[in-house]
Amino acid sequence: VESKVAKEIMEYFKFRHLIFEFNDLLYLDYAGDGISLSSGTSIFKHGIQFHLFNTIKKEFSSQGTILGSALDLTIGDSYNLPKSKNLDTKDDLINFYIRRLFNLDLISFKNLCNKKENYFDAIESVRECIQTNLKQISYSRFEDLNSSYLFKSKIKKWYNQNLIYHLINNKLILPTYDTHFLKSVSQVPYELRENDSFRKELLISINKDISKINQNDTMQPAYLPGEYCRFFSKQLEEIDQYKEKIWFSSKQSIYIPSNRYDANFKEYYRVYPEYKYFFESLVLDPSSIITSYFKKDNLKKIFDDHISGKCSNHKIINLLLSAELSCRMYNGEDIKLNNKAQNFLNFII
Repeated sequence: VESKVAKEIMEYFKFRHLIFEFNDLLYLDYAGDGISLSSGTSIFKHGIQFHLFNTIKKEFSSQGTILGSALDLTIGDSYNLPKSKNLDTKDDLINFYIRRLFNLDLISFKNLCNKKENYFDAIESVRECIQTNLKQISYSRFEDLNSSYLFKSKIKKWYNQNLIYHLINNKLILPTYDTHFLKSVSQVPYELRENDSFRKELLISINKDISKINQNDTMQPAYLPGEYCRFFSKQLEEIDQYKEKIWFSSKQSIYIPSNRYDANFKEYYRVYPEYKYFFESLVLDPSSIITSYFKKDNLKKIFDDHISGKCSNHKIINLLLSAELSCRMYNGEDIKLNNKAQNFLNFII
């Protein structure tokens, strides 16, 4: 979907447009690179991106690289606080962040740990980190506190840092690197950003024609008001749910991929035996390091529940693989790094 949106934008501006299409299994070959280049925070995508951007710079003499702008966070409302959670105090907010960070409820995480000490150490370490970050933010309402915290944690400490290696080969053109822009948009109050109103009105004022191009998460024109976007996004999610049902009701013989993502690891773990082997050979292997902290049987259950469709645990699986490979890299073990930038020209379609 995103490549189609990009193609329409490039055609509008009469720019040359190239599409790189990667085999679904290629991410496994560069998982070690992802861990090394992102300090353990992005196992798959960042491993490939380093080689991709190097190829673009070398073969096309690009003067700069424009990536995802993260405007959904900086001027939008994509990660708004759910009103159903009754978040009234800062402690409520901290506990909400902790649950979201671990991708499972805390009782399940406690049962996953080999020792109570491991559980309490992890929870308190995360809590202390969140509290420290929240103390640095001045705010008048929870929504603004939430937006500032998410920008600090998702953009400043994750997204921007993970792009540092791309700066070796490319000049990055990104709003998240533009301090003047960031200072300006920080003055926009939440009531204007609510329902993505400010982001959409800004796009319309900049270029009304571009705002008519479909948005990737709704497949409807980007100018569409936020209250309608939620409806269309939900419709696309339901379509994906039906595709999942077809996969399982056909005894895993009919696979209709989702077209909403450039890479869908939720599906890959279920469809490709190579991903299953990758997990088992690292996390469930006798040489596994993280089984010193987590119960092996419970780790296996997390993966099995995902494969069977009982739960969608792909985010947890990614975290477990990242933790295992990070520990092995720290120990000096070979995690199959590609020490030389690879040429990705053959992936152009």
